[in-house]
Order: sequence, then structure tokens, then C-alpha cells
Amino acid sequence: MRRTFQINKNAIHCFYGLKRFNPEGLRVKIYNFHFSRTCSSSSTNVQQMKYESLPTRGLVRLSGEGVHEFVQGLMTNDINHLDNTSSLYTMFLNTKGRILYDSIIYKYNDILLVECDVNDIHNFIKHLKMYRVRRKIDIDNVSDVLTAGVVFDPNQNLAKNCDFNGTIKDLEQIVPCSTIYEHDSSFELKVKDILIDKKNIFIYRDPRLSALGVRLIHSKDLDIAPLLQSQNSGDSYTTVRYKLGVAEGIQEIPVGNSFPHEYNCDYLPEVQG
Repeated sequence: MRRTFQINKNAIHCFYGLKRFNPEGLRVKIYNFHFSRTCSSSSTNVQQMKYESLPTRGLVRLSGEGVHEFVQGLMTNDINHLDNTSSLYTMFLNTKGRILYDSIIYKYNDILLVECDVNDIHNFIKHLKMYRVRRKIDIDNVSDVLTAGVVFDPNQNLAKNCDFNGTIKDLEQIVPCSTIYEHDSSFELKVKDILIDKKNIFIYRDPRLSALGVRLIHSKDLDIAPLLQSQNSGDSYTTVRYKLGVAEGIQEIPVGNSFPHEYNCDYLPEVQG
């Protein structure tokens, strides 16, 4: 069953989600029984690769003494998770608890690279600088030098491990807390094996769901697709996201309008409980 929701006045997007924000002010739960995101997100046995650049995503570099502590007080997740992993999904909220920016934070030595919507990156930097006060932290827009891309399997069967008969009571079993954060690393390792000898390409798993593939951070003038023999067929990255119920960017998550749970964030490793 496909549900269509108007995210803003200029764009209509399709999501497969349990919860969604109604622009008219009514917040409703939607029970959708063609739902795959919260079932196993592992890819098909025969994995294919497709690379897409992400021109709507920008990168902000944070560096300096106490940068982890600085970010910790501004976002929904726990920055200390980066002690055990290299990427982290989080939200930056306003004082009323509504979403300002969805972000993925990447760790590189003592530097943090924060991915956000490039169309509002200057306001995001302004937001960070407002709370910097006297801290000796550098906040720089590096989107002119670095870019983000994604490598994913365009033909994966996202619903292959779903097994429920569509009754309301089954909804309680769709998102078991013990399995929602399990991550299939096989695709990530495959990409790393191919690009292991390539310089200036930083490979990070997508911290949200393994079905969303692998994030690449690299210089803007580097052509990645030939290195991976990227496929042109199959679903686009945006289609995969929509099928998984994962929103991204200010066109899909209007600034200051909604709470995290209205965009399935309570089912993603974005909020530290």
C-alpha cells in the first residue's frame, strides 16, 4: 500500500512509513503493511553497486579543543558513540524540540565532518556559531572542496525478510528494540575492498540502516562511478530511502515544523534514550 504525503507546498513525496506529519496540523499514526524498513535490512545475496552523488548535501568541518563536548549539547544522539564507530546519525533541534537539521557526523582523527542540507548550510553554521561562545572551535563550510556520495545496492529486496499477516497487533512486533540497530557490514566491506588503494576517498557506513549503503566523502573533482563499475539500472537512492521510510533534507523535513518521531526517528539510531 502506498501512502502519499505532502511534505511542503512545493513537493509531494511518497514514503513507506508508520508515522508521518500532516501539514494541516493533525498528527496521525499510519499503519502500513507493505513496510520493510524495520524488518531485516540486509541486502540480497547477489549485491550490485550503484554510486550517486548527493548534490543536496553539504559538509561542515568542526575542529578544535573540546569539539566533541560542544556538539554533545546541541544534538539528539550521544557523541561518545564515535569512540566505537566512525559515523553517527543525529538531529539538531530548536529550543521547542522541533527538528532544525538532520545530520550525519563523520569522524576523521580529531576532526568532525557534519553532513547537512547544502541549501540551508549557512543557517546551520550560524546556529552552531551562536552556541560556540568563547570556545576555540573552528566551524568551516568545506562543501566547495569535499562532497558526499552514496554507494548502495539498487536491486535489493527490502521486504524479503518480512513475515506478518497485516493485523494491527503485528505492528508491535515489527520494530523489536533488540534488532533495530543491528548492522549488516558485508556491503561496506565489499566497497572498501574495491577502493582500498584509492587515496582521498573516505568510506563510512550509513549509520541509519545498512540497506542505505555506504557514504563516501571525497574531493569534488573525483569521478567515483568508474572505479566501482556503477550500475545505471534499478532503484535510485531517493527511491530506496522512500521505501525505507527515511526522510532527508529540508525539502522533506521542513525546518522547525516537526518532532523527530514524526519522521520515524524513534525507529532509527538518532535519539539517545
